Amino acid sequence: MTSEAKATAIKNYASHAKLDPNHVTIEMVQATSQGALYWGTDHMDMSARGAASQAMTRAFKHKPDIKAMYSLMLDSFKGEFRRAWSCCKDFQFVKTTKTTVNTFRKKREDVGTYKTYLQLVQLLGGTDQPIASEQAQNYEYCVLYNTWLKADTYLWVEHLISTSNIAEWTSCVSVECTETIPDSWSEKVEISKALRCFAAEHGKRLVDVSLQEVQESDLGVAGWAAKFETVPAAQPKAGGDGSAGGRANGGLKRPTPTVEPDGAGAVGDENKPPPTETEKKKPRGGNGNLAGKKEKEVKELLAQEQSSDNTMSSITIEMSKGDPASWAWASGFVKGYKDCRAQVLQLYADNPFFQSMKVAVLSAKELQKVKKEYKDQYLPKLCDFVSTLGPKISAMAEASVQIQQMAHAKKNASESLKASPAPKAKSKTKKNLARSASTRSIGSA
Repeated sequence: MTSEAKATAIKNYASHAKLDPNHVTIEMVQATSQGALYWGTDHMDMSARGAASQAMTRAFKHKPDIKAMYSLMLDSFKGEFRRAWSCCKDFQFVKTTKTTVNTFRKKREDVGTYKTYLQLVQLLGGTDQPIASEQAQNYEYCVLYNTWLKADTYLWVEHLISTSNIAEWTSCVSVECTETIPDSWSEKVEISKALRCFAAEHGKRLVDVSLQEVQESDLGVAGWAAKFETVPAAQPKAGGDGSAGGRANGGLKRPTPTVEPDGAGAVGDENKPPPTETEKKKPRGGNGNLAGKKEKEVKELLAQEQSSDNTMSSITIEMSKGDPASWAWASGFVKGYKDCRAQVLQLYADNPFFQSMKVAVLSAKELQKVKKEYKDQYLPKLCDFVSTLGPKISAMAEASVQIQQMAHAKKNASESLKASPAPKAKSKTKKNLARSASTRSIGSA
């Protein structure tokens, strides 16, 4: 949740519970039965036609995979999804990770060492000293039988100081899960698929099917969810499934039924007649137009990249011909350009799709090959190209243009300075001469 959403949740909960907002923490709000997402969006229009839903639909532009996931959800889950996005303003909340933390502790205490009789004699003075042997025979402190040596050993304490060494370390491993985790969004999508498929196969309305009924069936939730793709009648339809029961709009009533902007369905009238053939026509826009728009953006970015490379090549030639000290002002811009260029080249090397698109945009035939190769992943990868390489290529172009403009301005200033005539020395005027003569004549008088 964003800081603004947390502040709103605390304020709404404090107002509802008649408490001082200064005494309410976000942990208290999260511990309520409604949860922090509810209080963060209370008194807001969370319907499919609300402002928050429209903003989320625009955010789907660069996340076609999440948009497809959202279209499969039940209306009740869609309401929760809109609340979560309104509080987070991004789609990071859909990712669930498992974190394993292992803490290790190792403690070692050294008080003394065990010595054999011969070692003890050697420590007390050596075998050539009779008193050393006598003292060793009288030393019976902490005798321990060593099974390996098959001899008694004696604890030798040189200093009565106990030293303890404690080593602790923590191993933390986080793994992004691909399997279904309880209470995760992937589980909600799986439940939605299973309920839709079960209702279509048994000829029931979706609102008449319960989760318990699907769980107790032979296939179970996972089985019906896996069968969803093979049942065309289970696909979401316009008009909604009615599972939200009027709870998706945050308590704000709407006089007319609503339809999801993406055509996936929202809270609507179950008695609404099926759409006609004219209504089923695909609306303007969609993935086709979006893919064309992204291809155009890719072409513009590659043109910017080529132009910046050409500009920097010309600037490099001019720098090699002139005095290096005169180009000291451009060192920061050149460094920024080189850093961005190195990052762009690394991205090309790491991503085969980026390499393919650099060639494909120049030929319609090559572009069709790339589309055929990546299929459904073509549009998400196009969006990834624009969002990943776009800022870096723009930074390259900006740095090259700044260097070019500054160099041009300095060159013009230098030429204008050379062309301007040198200032002439001022000569004495007649008025000054007359005054001087008058002063001398007065002095002589």
